[in-house]
Amino acid sequence: MKKSTYFLFAAVLILLCFIFFFEKKQKTTKEIEASKTKIFLDFPEDVTIIERKGYQDLKIEKEGENYFLTSPISDPADEGSVRGFLEALKDATAERVIKDGIELPKLGLENPQITIVFKSKEKTKTIKIGGAPPLEKGVYFQTDDKIGVLNDFLLETIKRSVNDFRSKELCSPLKFENVAKFSYYKGGNLVLEFQKEKGKWNVSYPFKDIADERKTTFFIEDVILWPIMNFEENSVSEQKAKVDNPNEKYEIETDSGNKILIKIGALKDEEKKFYYASVSTRKGIFAISKNSVRNIDKDAEDFRSLSIFSSDLNKFETIAVSGEEKIVFKNVKEKGWVEEKNRIKEEQIKTFLFAIENFEGERRVEKIDNLPLFVDVSAFKEGEKEETVFYENKENLIAEIKGRNIFVSLSKEDSERMKGAVKTIVSQFKENGSH
Repeated sequence: MKKSTYFLFAAVLILLCFIFFFEKKQKTTKEIEASKTKIFLDFPEDVTIIERKGYQDLKIEKEGENYFLTSPISDPADEGSVRGFLEALKDATAERVIKDGIELPKLGLENPQITIVFKSKEKTKTIKIGGAPPLEKGVYFQTDDKIGVLNDFLLETIKRSVNDFRSKELCSPLKFENVAKFSYYKGGNLVLEFQKEKGKWNVSYPFKDIADERKTTFFIEDVILWPIMNFEENSVSEQKAKVDNPNEKYEIETDSGNKILIKIGALKDEEKKFYYASVSTRKGIFAISKNSVRNIDKDAEDFRSLSIFSSDLNKFETIAVSGEEKIVFKNVKEKGWVEEKNRIKEEQIKTFLFAIENFEGERRVEKIDNLPLFVDVSAFKEGEKEETVFYENKENLIAEIKGRNIFVSLSKEDSERMKGAVKTIVSQFKENGSH
């Protein structure tokens, strides 16, 4: 191919690319037609301030990633409501646009009934709401881009109440991952307490033990996200709602040391289990439903973990299995898992550990004397020891978790799996020792 042909081919390619990207940026006929009635042609992308005057004056400001009402009340804003409001205005279209013969006083736009300002770091957009047209539904409006008539549906969106913008999550903007301690009081007495240690939840009152992670997470998360059914400050006093002297309280301590107090007051609706409530980080009285919280009526014992081992067995340094034989596994950094007499391969050790590591008791049981020993499993890590003794009891195994002083009953299925895993590893140990 000649050099001139290369140049011609390159020129054609560049031209085609230019046409493609130029055409791609051009608005379609449909987009051009839609823009003629669109209220805002260039709505701010990241609105940091919303201010409404003329109808339930309010101001919403963005701090970090969250929106907050700053007037007429200081309160966390409902993120969904704010973003829905912004999207509705961003994409809103007029019923019709007035192009000429505009007299602002006649349209009620010289002294508008409502004015809303949207601000971002880069730009400010304003919409003004005037009077109603004499022969049609809706209201007159004016933005930086055009003047026209809005429909009643959009007007209702513009006139959302202050409470519509308030967060419906009781402890907003608190996040579950920032909770470090959680306490429940009834009648002035501490009933139940959880504390997070090394990323894991523990019951710290009325006894100290590992907490069931799933149940505890559901309970605490439901309390901090407790949905507000209604804002009650204008209809009931603190004394009538009994939030000034509550029978029930929840105290939450965050990882930064802040404390939040939730007070549960009088019963408002027995059928729906609606109660009055207040929270120390927000103003006002709220109505909440106890039906919204899982595990709310559980006592401390229900939150106790029935896990046989506290964590992944692969994280331990040494594991000893004592029963018919004593077998010791060591977790050596350079080699992985080894058995101290070199009778069992690493893959066999891993299979054994995988088979037994996630055992969980079906229920807690009282100590049963004189049960035959099945196997004793001891695990060592960083100078600490965990020991679980398994006893045979008819069709199932009973596990005594030494460090926690509790006995749990394994299901028939888990009992069979435990027996099979131990018998297999012992068989491999004997077989390889006889060669």
